[in-house]
Amino acid sequence: MCVSTKQSHLKATRIVEQTVQHTAEGELSGADPPPLAGHPSHADALDDVHTTFNNDRDQEYLSRPLFALTIGINEYKHSCRELPNLKGCIPDADEVDAYLERDLRVPKSNIVRLRNSDATRANIIKAIRSLSSNERIQENDAIVIYYAGHGAETKRPPNWPGTNANIQMILPHDFELSTTQRKEGQGILDINLSRLLGKLALKKGNNITVIMDCCHSGSGTRGAPACGVESHGSDRRARLPEDYEVLSSLYKPQRDDQNMLMASLNSHVLLAATSCTGLAREKDGRGAFTSALLGFLRNHPGLRISWKEVIQRLPKLATQNPQCEGNHSSRMPFRLQNAIDHPYFCVTKEGDHYRLHAGELQGIRAGVAVDLYERDDTDTFVFWSTTKVSCVTGASQSFLDEPVHLVSSEKPATQLWALKTLTREITVALRKKTFWRLVDEIAQPAKERPNVIKLVDIGQPCDLSLCLYSKHHHTYAWFDIADTKYRDLGARRLVYAVPFYASVITQVLNSAADFFYNLRKENIHHPLAHIQPQHNSVLLEAYALREAQRPRVEHSMITSGANININGVMKVNAGHHGTYGFRIVNKSNNALYCWAFFFEMSDLCIWPLFTPSCAEDSKSADPSIQPGQDLTIGYGSGGAEPLRITPDRTHNPIPKAYLYDDTKVDVSYLKIFLTTQYVDLAYMEQLTPFFTPPKTRRGRQVSAPKAMPIDVWDTLTLAVISSRE
Repeated sequence: MCVSTKQSHLKATRIVEQTVQHTAEGELSGADPPPLAGHPSHADALDDVHTTFNNDRDQEYLSRPLFALTIGINEYKHSCRELPNLKGCIPDADEVDAYLERDLRVPKSNIVRLRNSDATRANIIKAIRSLSSNERIQENDAIVIYYAGHGAETKRPPNWPGTNANIQMILPHDFELSTTQRKEGQGILDINLSRLLGKLALKKGNNITVIMDCCHSGSGTRGAPACGVESHGSDRRARLPEDYEVLSSLYKPQRDDQNMLMASLNSHVLLAATSCTGLAREKDGRGAFTSALLGFLRNHPGLRISWKEVIQRLPKLATQNPQCEGNHSSRMPFRLQNAIDHPYFCVTKEGDHYRLHAGELQGIRAGVAVDLYERDDTDTFVFWSTTKVSCVTGASQSFLDEPVHLVSSEKPATQLWALKTLTREITVALRKKTFWRLVDEIAQPAKERPNVIKLVDIGQPCDLSLCLYSKHHHTYAWFDIADTKYRDLGARRLVYAVPFYASVITQVLNSAADFFYNLRKENIHHPLAHIQPQHNSVLLEAYALREAQRPRVEHSMITSGANININGVMKVNAGHHGTYGFRIVNKSNNALYCWAFFFEMSDLCIWPLFTPSCAEDSKSADPSIQPGQDLTIGYGSGGAEPLRITPDRTHNPIPKAYLYDDTKVDVSYLKIFLTTQYVDLAYMEQLTPFFTPPKTRRGRQVSAPKAMPIDVWDTLTLAVISSRE
């Protein structure tokens, strides 16, 4: 134990001893306490639990083996005018190999290469399956799958779920342009690729990166909307005949789909050369996207940014808009860790005005002071000036007062970043006479405590109330939910107790402040999601799911029964394992971007069920839902995994809602954020504070569009009540 940690431990111990002396016996031994965080079944080892809250897990996956499958197809067996041979795909795949070997020091034996005639449909599928069975690949080792070749889209088959018109596919070497009944002549559909990646992730973990340099590659591993696109120049798109039909056996459900718990958005991160309707170009005998991506990665070795920001910072590519997709797009390249950075928001000068690319959804308010920074070539942020927010004009845009330039510089800043501490407030009730030492500790300001923790006496309005109990000569604290809105639905307390240390209690309260702030966030005008169904509203439906028994259904899950969203509440029986899906119906005239988060009130965890694609700027990202269409979550073509509610807590990597052993009713929330412009809400995701060390809050760093129209945002909220019947 280091000196600082030991001193903190001794100080906390003295606080506990002094507090216990002033605590009545009844307060220590009241209601049955919840299990101790880190040790759900017993509370015998206080020092071990203290260690649980201070381990640095950021160091766990800094260096993992990497395995890769690279596919490049220049020559097609049945090439013709509509399916022309290409020039840059093999050079692209070879250059990816060179980057892996030279820059990342990946052994050649870890890379499987498929080129031209070797890249048949059977061989590509076999190679992906072989990654699952490769004993050298351990769980959570990095896996890269790269494809350069033709991509295509065709009309969806009959009985295909959803309202999207087309589906996408990649074309292997032996693809046949006309309809055929032979499997070896078919493309690899987005749903087929999704299944393969889901099963791979189930075996080896979801540290998987898929890079696709082909046309229609955005959403290429799940269903997506599409429309006609005229082609010109050298691109990687095949033109399928209008009467082309997909072989029916390729999309009927498979028996082992019921064991594939990881759907496409959660199984991997997709880096796509273009949008789902766009074309991938070749320039000077190379793929423009692959060249730009490798150039950026080589010029910024070791840069601790996310895949999402990598795509946003690529040089502008003419006529194509690279996309990043997946629930883990905030991870650093080839790592399990999320990129951690300060909350910097992009600022651009437009005429005489300074536009801040953050707004209502990020908690920006008029009058808030912000510091402005420049970012140099080494990605270092240097203080430049200070100013205030003059007005907030939308979901992700505000304007600043004229900054006072306080730091001398040879030239004015061309791109600025605003640093703002996103402060939340939480009110906690406790007996101040009992907790007087703890009150002093929490009241002291500290940089690592970004939120305002307001302490009030028992009986006053609050979010949480703090209780004590003792066991084995140690003192612990637990948290009762005090807000009547949640108690009326059945929520009672957070499920774990913690050691009675100010630092540990503050960690939980900081997470609770973020949790309740994001859960309560809503647009009071509801411009999109009307409470009562209207012709121009956005509706949320909820369904129990079951395994499909009939053919011609994407994935194995289909709806079972009627809509169970009853006035914003969904009641389920958690006495057995249940699977649930959701349908968002867009009856508005706007294309919408959708973020879906699941808020587990029992342990303050927030995890994403659905995230939209991101691109270089907000205008080029693929919308999640087109006007008049729908988005399915957990079934159909949406690409997200279903919500699974189970009576027992396991350490399965799939996010689930749990009903703990001593809990009769649990209240969670599904919250949908809808925007008419892409807004990065990844910062809302948070792990439970009971098993993980505190994380530095992530901010968003995005390239600023030249002009941003007025953006609209709204939310849909569904209470999920789990009970034992």
